[in-house]
Amino acid sequence: MTNDPKLPEGFTLVQRERVSSTNDDARALARDGAEDGTLVWAQAQDAGRGRLGRAWASPPGNLYLSLVLDTPVETAGQSPFLAGLALTDALKDAVPGRHDLRLKWPNDVLLDGRKLAGSLAEWVPEAEKLVLGLGVNVEAAPDEQGGEAIALRDVGAEIGPGALLERFAAELAPWLQTWRRAGFAPIRAAWMQRCHRIGDRLQVTLPDEAVVGNFRGLGEDGALLMETWDGDKRRLTVGDVALVG
Repeated sequence: MTNDPKLPEGFTLVQRERVSSTNDDARALARDGAEDGTLVWAQAQDAGRGRLGRAWASPPGNLYLSLVLDTPVETAGQSPFLAGLALTDALKDAVPGRHDLRLKWPNDVLLDGRKLAGSLAEWVPEAEKLVLGLGVNVEAAPDEQGGEAIALRDVGAEIGPGALLERFAAELAPWLQTWRRAGFAPIRAAWMQRCHRIGDRLQVTLPDEAVVGNFRGLGEDGALLMETWDGDKRRLTVGDVALVG
């Protein structure tokens, strides 16, 4: 394991070599009384996962972390938006040249239109705490991540997982303060400045249908707002989003 990263006040680092998933470790710690700001960082995962139960391939060299947070269950689903903002802030000086970092609803960070990172928020009812996980392709983008993934090394970014963890935590801390002090509105406004454009055509795959329409923004609670070809307004809180032109 590398030297301990320097984390902001209020964060407690728990380092692991290899785990099933950092979210599983963080959930167990939360049930055992872990405090707000407990951060699990692992070098590799054997059973990492993303949204909708997808496997997240997790070889050594990438960044895998999960953070225990004290937050009401009603706002827990907003936390991936903070993770996206903090990660794009952390990478703004690390990605060389003219590469495009963009956020995709609800939890992805895209680099040149390909998936670089994803987050996963899970509520721990026994502890009444939130676990927010993040995976970032630093050294490699495994094929299992859908074939459309990218890693920081692919664009010549010279930053390791430990250094990126330091930067991410430093950027996340003020976003957490803003969220807790002012609510979701400033998070929503900042996220809208970094996401795909209003009017972009999206396809959202739901359990029983696929919705195709134009992106109309983000609701006050983080819901995806769309307008279909026949003018139907849709407000979606779940679904798998793809940009289709």
